[in-house]
Amino acid sequence: MAKQYDADEYSLDGVFTKYKDIYVPPFQRPYKWGEEQIEELFEDLFKGLDWTKGVRVLSETKESHYLGAVVLCKDGDRHMVLDGQQRLTTLSLILAYLKGKMFAGSNGNVQMQRKAIEIESSLFQKKAGAGEKITKLNPQEDDLVVFQQAAKSEQDSIMLENDPRGATSAQKKESRILRKRPIFKAYKYIRELTRNHVISPAAASGIDEFNALDLASTRILNSISLVVIEAHNESAAFRLFETLNARGLDLSAADLIKNNLFALAKTDQERRFVRDSWENIAEAVNGDLVAFLRTFWLTDHKFVRKDGLFDAYKEELSKSRNDDTYLRNFLDSLTKAADHFAELTDPEETTENYEGLQALNDLGAKTCRPLLLVVKTTRPQILAKVISLIESLTVRWMIAGKVFNVLETAYADISVEISGLIKNQKSDQDILDHIGIRLKSLDVPDDETFELNFEKYEVARTSKAIRHILCKLNLALSGENKEQVANPKSVHIEHIFPQEPSNEALIHSSISEEESDDYSSKIGNITLLAAKINMGIKNKSFPQKMAADNGLKQSRLAINDYVKSRSNWRKDEIEERSKQFAELAVDVWPW
Repeated sequence: MAKQYDADEYSLDGVFTKYKDIYVPPFQRPYKWGEEQIEELFEDLFKGLDWTKGVRVLSETKESHYLGAVVLCKDGDRHMVLDGQQRLTTLSLILAYLKGKMFAGSNGNVQMQRKAIEIESSLFQKKAGAGEKITKLNPQEDDLVVFQQAAKSEQDSIMLENDPRGATSAQKKESRILRKRPIFKAYKYIRELTRNHVISPAAASGIDEFNALDLASTRILNSISLVVIEAHNESAAFRLFETLNARGLDLSAADLIKNNLFALAKTDQERRFVRDSWENIAEAVNGDLVAFLRTFWLTDHKFVRKDGLFDAYKEELSKSRNDDTYLRNFLDSLTKAADHFAELTDPEETTENYEGLQALNDLGAKTCRPLLLVVKTTRPQILAKVISLIESLTVRWMIAGKVFNVLETAYADISVEISGLIKNQKSDQDILDHIGIRLKSLDVPDDETFELNFEKYEVARTSKAIRHILCKLNLALSGENKEQVANPKSVHIEHIFPQEPSNEALIHSSISEEESDDYSSKIGNITLLAAKINMGIKNKSFPQKMAADNGLKQSRLAINDYVKSRSNWRKDEIEERSKQFAELAVDVWPW
C-alpha cells in the first residue's frame, strides 16, 4: 500500500524552508485567535527565557520548545494547511512585526537591517522574475490584506491603521471593515505583547532593544518545535481527521467537498459564486452540511455512509472538470435542495405539509429524508401522501421495536429509483404506486401484529415520538365538543399511575412495588394534559390526581374521557385502555 502520510519535526524556519507555498484553503475558518490565545503563545515562547544568553548561545542550544502539530495536505506544488493555521499565522505575524520594528529602528544600523532582511527571507518565497513579494504562508481572502501589509511593512505599524489622505468614502468603509477583523486586532495586540514580553524583560536584564528583537526572532525561527504531518492527498487527509478526532480537529467531509468546488472554479467570478452559494447553503441547513450533503447524494446516487461521502463527491466532481457549465448548475441544484431540506428538517408553521413534516421529525424519522427530498424537489403535489405512508411505516416499525438503521439503505434505493422514474417523466400515480409497492415489500408489521404490539407497548421514556402518537390518538377520539390538539408543544405527557408511586398510590391501585415499573410504562397508562399537574401530587394516588388543579378531571381532551369515567385506576383499567388504543391505532396508521 502506498504511503499516505509523512510526519517529521521541524523548527519554524525548517517548516518554511521545506514548505515554501502554504495556503489556507477557502473552506477553513478565517483567523479567529483573540487576546487570550495570543498571550498564551507569547508566554510559551518567552516566559522564563534567559535574555542574557545571546543569539549565538540560543541558536546553538539543541533544546527546543514544542508548540504542537501542523497538518498539511499536498496540492500540486503547494500545500494547504488543514490544522494549525491559527498558530502558523500568529507566529508569522509576530515575525513580521519584529522585522518591521527592526527596519524602523535601524537608523543606518547595518547589522539590524541585515537581521530584518534575514527574517523577511523566512517569510517570503524566492521566485525568479517575480516583481511582487509573495509570502510563504497565505491566509484565506478575508485575512490576506492585513497579513500582507504586516509581512511587507518596514515600520512597526501597517498602512491600514490610518486612512491615507484623499481616501474615498468607499475606501474608508473597506478599511473600517478590515480593522474589525480578528487578524488586525491580533497584529495590534502583538505590538503590545512585544513590549511586555520581549523589550521590557530584556531591558531589565540589560539587553538593548535590537538584541532583544534579534533574540526573540531567533527563538521563534530556530528554538521552537512543530510536528508537521503531511497527507499526500485529500482522501488521506480526511481519514486522518477521523483518526485524530481526539485532538479536536473539526474539518468534515463538507469542508473538503467545498474545497473541491473551489478547485473547479476557474475565475474570480466563479470563486465568488462558490463562496456565496456555499454560505447560502450553510445558512439554509443551519450548518448541518454533512447531513444535507449526504441526503442530497442519496437522492440520485449509490448508497454511501458518512465516512465515504468525500470520496464519492470528489469522484463525481472530478468527472466534470472540463465542463464549464457544471459548477454553476450543480451549485444551483444544491442551493435549491438546501432550501427544501431546511423545510423538511425544521419546518415553519407556514410551510406546506407542516404537520406531517413535523410529525416525522417528532418520530425521529431521518432515514426517509432522501426520499422526501426527491419528492419535495420534483413532485411536491404528492408529498402529503408520501408523508402519510412513511408515518404509518415509522409508527408500526417503532412500536415493534425494530431498528431504524436497517431502513436507511431501503429508502436510499427507493430514492434513486424514483429519481429515475421522474427523469423518465412517469406520472404522479406511477410514482406513488412504486413507492407504495417498495415500502410494503419491507418487513412492516401487518394489522394483527401491529395491534398486538401496540397493546403490549411499554413507554421506556417520554419523548416527542410518544407525544405525537398520543396527540394522533386524541385527534381520532375527538368529537365536536372536545379539544383537538393543534400543537403538540402545548401539551405534556403524564403517567396516570405514577412512575415513582407513593405508598398511598400503590395501595389504591392494588399494584405491587415489583409490578409498578411495568404498569406505569404501559401505553394505556400514559396520557396528555394541557397544563402541567402540580409536582406535589405527581406521585400521589389516582383520586388525588383526578381532583387536583389542572388535573385529569378538568381535562377536555378526548384521550382522557375513559380515565375520567373510572373511579379507580388499577391493572384492569390500564390494560383495557391499552387495548382500546391498540384497536384505534390500526386505523390511525393504516397499512
